[in-house]
Amino acid sequence: MTLADQAEDCLSRLDRALERARLYGVGHPEAVAAIDELWPRLSDLIARAAPLTLATGMDGLRFRGQRVSVEDDEHEGLGRRLHREGIATITFDPRLSRQGLERFLDLVRLNLSLPEYEEETLESLLWQAEIEGLGFQAVAALMEAEAISGDAVRYLQEREVDVIEVILGGDRRAPDADVAALAEDQLARAIEAAGGEARLADDDDDWSVDDATWQQELMEALEDDADVIARERAAVSEEAPADQVARACALLYRVLRARRVELDPAAALSLIESAVEAAGRQHDPLALVRLIEISRSARDAETVPAILRRIDAILDAATQPTFIARLVATASPRSDPTVTRKLVAMLDDAAIQALIEWAFTEGARDEWVERGRWLVGVLGDMAASRAERWLVDPHTPPRLFEPAALLLRGRDTPRDRALRPRMLAHQSTRVQEIALGWYGETGIPEGETDLLLARLLDRRPRVRRSTWPVLARQMSPAVARWFRQQLQPGNLAEQPEELQRDLCVGAAVVLGERALPWLRHILDQRVGFFANRQQARLLQLAAEGIARIGSPAARRVLDEGARGWVGARSQACKQALAMIEGEAR
Repeated sequence: MTLADQAEDCLSRLDRALERARLYGVGHPEAVAAIDELWPRLSDLIARAAPLTLATGMDGLRFRGQRVSVEDDEHEGLGRRLHREGIATITFDPRLSRQGLERFLDLVRLNLSLPEYEEETLESLLWQAEIEGLGFQAVAALMEAEAISGDAVRYLQEREVDVIEVILGGDRRAPDADVAALAEDQLARAIEAAGGEARLADDDDDWSVDDATWQQELMEALEDDADVIARERAAVSEEAPADQVARACALLYRVLRARRVELDPAAALSLIESAVEAAGRQHDPLALVRLIEISRSARDAETVPAILRRIDAILDAATQPTFIARLVATASPRSDPTVTRKLVAMLDDAAIQALIEWAFTEGARDEWVERGRWLVGVLGDMAASRAERWLVDPHTPPRLFEPAALLLRGRDTPRDRALRPRMLAHQSTRVQEIALGWYGETGIPEGETDLLLARLLDRRPRVRRSTWPVLARQMSPAVARWFRQQLQPGNLAEQPEELQRDLCVGAAVVLGERALPWLRHILDQRVGFFANRQQARLLQLAAEGIARIGSPAARRVLDEGARGWVGARSQACKQALAMIEGEAR
């Protein structure tokens, strides 16, 4: 059995033990039996992994980059619970005893029983307990590392290039291809001569190559190679920030392999960890891809177990599906799709679903259609297949309806357009609105006009009113005939009151002045001096529809009605004229 398989088996038993501890307490026979079953297997796994380090996430736990516990909204395990408590990784080493495991389970149980507003966190409980053989790293510790690293981290994120990076960029050549790279022993002498090591240790914000004094001293120390370095620096300074960060980390790995005294291995790795975190904060897919590739190459070349474990932890953090999904979801649609696809290839099914959901929570709604097109370009058929399934599956959570519709609209193939009639009949108002907007972009195919006309009688006002501009852009005799039929006084009177208004106003929006004769017919119908409530309402709605037409002919009809002797008609026309005047102001 591989370590990953053994870890998966142990974690399922650990979840079982935790559930029983939550229900009965750690000392209950049910919980004791579960711990008895777990402990021999877990201690063997810890001895083999030496130590066992697990990265937490909303999709479960990961061991050396491989997911070993599957968790989602319906099945929550230790991974989700730890991640929500701000714990990024948890480590079990051979010093852990059975009593320490029981203490750990009891603390998790206690934390889960606390109310949400309680300030005590699992992180603080574990820190106070000091369980031997159990370590953890809080998510907040990454930010603390940034603060401790100070200028070094800001340099990795922002500065154009450090002098050591310029010299050790052995994988990049100056414009003259025949110029040989500098030897590393020459570098050591140059740094020592220029006081470089002391400056790296100072906290005086003096990291930049632009420091004229340091640059001059360095160039003099390099003698004949000064011109090479100057050309190299000019070339590097034109790189994108992502390339600069990756270049700096490649340098750190080279320093690490060479066991150079200029930089402690632990400090070098801490800088790389901070760079990975910064790539996520800056929403830079290119930087993250470069850092993952560089770290994988470094791992293949490394032999020291302690350093290998640190690099594994860096890769765990960089390739965590929820981390990547969040970064891709918030990336700009102008990001390089080739780079983004590399990151998407690292995601599992749950993370892809999270990516699709998150992508449509950023920015304004009017930008989401364009984001849908970009996401389809990144995910390809994975996006469309999910979108179709989510729209037709009766068990799909409602939060996925809108992303599914936007993805189909973003791809916009003949197959996707064939799904629009089904979208018009969907239970979600937003799905219907997206389908209507889609028709507005592409036009209404022959034979589908009746489907849109049926939306004008929908019980939801948003759907009815979203249909108006679509039909107005592509008028047809069928639309005019439909409105003429609906605006017959007898037919209009049978409709619900709020639908009556939308039919009158909708006719004005869609047909314009062509609807004037039918609306005037309603306005001119014979009523007594004292019209009943329903008659007065129809007159008022007809006048409002005429007002929405807004043409001179429509204005004359209202002026004439306002001067009439029928009180209900006169009052309706006066209110409509006041509405026109108010809009004019």
